[in-house]
Amino acid sequence: MIEIFDYKKVAKELFDDIQKVQVKNTPNLRRIRKIYSKKLENAAPKQILNFARYFINNYNYRWIAFELIRYHKTAIKLIGVKELEEFGKGIDSWGVVDDFAIFLAGPAWQRGQVSEELLNNWAHSEDRWWRRTALVCTVVLNRRSMGGNGDTTRTLNVCRLIYQDRKEKMI
Repeated sequence: MIEIFDYKKVAKELFDDIQKVQVKNTPNLRRIRKIYSKKLENAAPKQILNFARYFINNYNYRWIAFELIRYHKTAIKLIGVKELEEFGKGIDSWGVVDDFAIFLAGPAWQRGQVSEELLNNWAHSEDRWWRRTALVCTVVLNRRSMGGNGDTTRTLNVCRLIYQDRKEKMI
């Protein structure tokens, strides 16, 4: 049976648990995220996405929300173009791009949930953060720990697009 939960209440609990941590570094916060992943493992995938939206908008811990989606057995399967545009809105730093690409966009691309065309569009974007997102998505294709197997064709395609784009803008 799929568990239904009050995602606003759980988000507040998660945030409160984060606030109790004396040293707010990635390993300590990831331990808390893993506890919540376990608590929410039977939750409906749409509820996990709603939880992530709410958590980002109200508590601004994007990477924790992205990890909750990524490590939920079915929520990650709901990530498509619409969700990536929503969760990627306002990306504006190296850290946010890396988390977004590694936990959401890269896995969605790897699994065939979004097209090569989407990554090509990002690679040609005027926004440097979207160009970086396209590049970082290739990490998932090539890292065994993320299910990658060394997809040199797609990786080099993105690299060529970004290189060519930068080369043309410099002329």
